[in-house]
Amino acid sequence: MKAKLAGIQYLGESGITQECKKAVINLVHAGERIEEVKILTFEEPYSKAHALLLALEYDIQIVIKGGFASDYNGEGPKGYAFVLNLLAQYTDNIDEYIVPQRIFERISSSSLTVKDLEYINSVNTPLLTQHHRRIIKPPACTQQVSYH
Repeated sequence: MKAKLAGIQYLGESGITQECKKAVINLVHAGERIEEVKILTFEEPYSKAHALLLALEYDIQIVIKGGFASDYNGEGPKGYAFVLNLLAQYTDNIDEYIVPQRIFERISSSSLTVKDLEYINSVNTPLLTQHHRRIIKPPACTQQVSYH
């Protein structure tokens, strides 16, 4: 039996921080009301990869693909900190969840299934929200936004 794909929108490009960052900025500038942010984290051996599942008004869900990272120095973590800082200005409802590799791969290929979304939305125990609060505070978050 073929899995039923989730009918949601995907923004950004996997592995490209700037494209994912621009996608979030564009949503904010368009006036979208972001009600909830689920940070979807896949733990790799030496770093963590992150995608975002945003809940907007009218039960609209948008995935920002996995262009963010943490636990190393580079553009991925800087963009991640910037985006979390921006989103924290619009909602206090930000939590992080560990997802299996298979779900993270389907996020990358814009092919989440209905069952994947049910799994993500049923996880009741987020990681400590201290994680994203710690990331929001570094001085690197004050950089200028560039659309190039």
